[in-house]
Parts: sequence; structure tokens; C-alpha cells
Amino acid sequence: MDATLLTTRTTDALRATRIARYTYHVFSSRTADDVVIFLYGDNSDVIGQVFFPADDLPLPPASETRGRIALYFPRSRFRAVLDMLRNEGPIELRWAGPLDSCLSTEYERVGEGEAP
Repeated sequence: MDATLLTTRTTDALRATRIARYTYHVFSSRTADDVVIFLYGDNSDVIGQVFFPADDLPLPPASETRGRIALYFPRSRFRAVLDMLRNEGPIELRWAGPLDSCLSTEYERVGEGEAP
């Protein structure tokens, strides 16, 4: 990807921010929000959070409050999200409204594969 790319891009329908770091937390003695991933931008500010409600609960829509995005995935997707954060890159947090926001890789070359 071009080194001059800004870490935050905005279009009419999409705001994308590159994720620089993450932490995840597994809380004891909670019945809700007991597994949370915090997403950080280049300046170490929290840009978003990822919540994992139990699989049998309805998922809330994504939301944005004071520039921070909250995404919700079923609990069964925790490993897939963590795997993406650990093994892919660069990754963006994309805000496109309550139903179309996501975590996304940037463009990758076809057939590139994993490094040896």
C-alpha cells in the first residue's frame, strides 16, 4: 500500500481508520460484555471496541459515539476476529452505518500467500 496513505480515509459512505494495536480482555464475574477487544489508532487512542454477546442473543447494530465505533459479533466469531488481528495486516476499522460497518483487510495481492 502507498506509504502516503492517510491512516483515516473518508468518503460519503465510508470512514476507514487503520488499526495499529489491539488489546483483548476476558472479564471475570460478568454476565454481559465479558469479552471485549479494544482497537487503537496510530496515536494509541481507542478508535473502537468489539463485543461478543452470547450466540443465542440478538446482535445490536454497530454504533458510533464520540468517534469510537462499537462492533458486535456472535461469541463464536471471537477466534476468527482475533486471528484476523493477529495474522492479517494492515487492517481497517470501517464505519459505514449501523448495518455495514466492519473490520477489513486492505487490498491484498492475489496468490501472495503467507511469508515463509
